[in-house]
Amino acid sequence: MATPLPQPLQRAPITSARRLSPDRPVFLIGYSTSATTTAQFVVKAETSGVIAKGVTADVKNAVQSSIMLMRDAARGARGRVLTEGERRDFLQAARPLLGSAADQTYLDVLRDEGTKLLWMLLGFKAGLVDLQGVIDSQAVLRACQVLLSLRDDENLDRLGRILATDLFLNNNDRFSIKPNESSIQNLGNVFFVDKGNGTFKIKGLDVFDPSSNNALMSTTVRKGCDRMDSRDENYWSGPLLKDPDKRARVAQNALDSLYAELGGVLREAKFPEPLIRNYKFSESHTKVVVKGMEAALVVIKASCKLRLAQMRAGKVNADGLKSRMKVMGWST
Repeated sequence: MATPLPQPLQRAPITSARRLSPDRPVFLIGYSTSATTTAQFVVKAETSGVIAKGVTADVKNAVQSSIMLMRDAARGARGRVLTEGERRDFLQAARPLLGSAADQTYLDVLRDEGTKLLWMLLGFKAGLVDLQGVIDSQAVLRACQVLLSLRDDENLDRLGRILATDLFLNNNDRFSIKPNESSIQNLGNVFFVDKGNGTFKIKGLDVFDPSSNNALMSTTVRKGCDRMDSRDENYWSGPLLKDPDKRARVAQNALDSLYAELGGVLREAKFPEPLIRNYKFSESHTKVVVKGMEAALVVIKASCKLRLAQMRAGKVNADGLKSRMKVMGWST
C-alpha cells in the first residue's frame, strides 16, 4: 500500500533531497514517517506559461482539481499543491541537503521567484521511465518491451483513460489532442513504470499544460473546440469526448505515434522492416483504448460533480469548472 502524502509537509522530517532532473525543478526527498520508517516523495515546481503570471488561490485550486481528476479517472499520481508554509519548510530543509553548490544556488533562484512558482507534492513511483529516455538511450530491448507491453488490455485501457483526462484538461503537453494530428508533443511526459519483469505500465503524470489558459480549470470556457485550433484562446478540447468518431481518431493517433517513436529505435538498430511492422497496433487495440476513454468519461463526470460540491462547501470560486460541465451538458 502506498504511503500517504504528508499532511502537512514539515521541515524536520525531511532527511534527504536531490534533484531528479537537470533541466526542471523536480526534487526527490526522503521523509521520516515514523521513528523507523523513511518514505520518498517528489516535490516539483511549475514555472512557466500561465503559472508565471502569478499563483493565485484560483490557480492553486485549478491545478489541485486537475491532479484529482487524473487520479480518479486514470490512476494518476497522488499529489497536492503545497501551502506557502510547506513551501518555505521544503526550501529551508532541502538546501543544506543538496549535494552540490550549484544545486543549492538553483534552489535559491527558485526561492526568489516566490509567487511565480506553483509547488506540488507528489507520490514517488520506483521504476519510472519516460519515452524520451527510452528513445535517447536507443535501448532496443526496452523499446521492444514497451511496445509489447502496450498491447496488453490493461495498458490500452490506461492509455484511453489518460487521453480522456488530457482532453478534458486541455492538456496538449503529452499527446496531440487534436483529431487531425498524430504526434507526441512532449516525449518526456509519456511515462511508464518498469515492473522489473520485462513489462511496463503506462502512467498518467504531469497533468497540467502551462502553455494553455484553458488548461486552468479556473478559467471559463464558452464554446469548446469548434474551430479545432489550439491557438484559438477559446479552444477547449473537452467536447471531443462527446463525439465517438473523434474519440476513435484521438486513440488511433496516440497508438500510431507510440509505434512511430518506439519503432524508430528499432529502425535505427537496423531491424528488418517486416519485423517492425509486427509491432503495429490494430483496430482491435484502438477499440480497447476507446473503451478506456469512455470509462474515464463516466468517472470524470462523477468526479467533477463531487469537486463542484466540495468547492461550493468551501466557498471556492467554481465558475471555471461549472462552465466546462455546462458545455459537456452535465447538470451543475
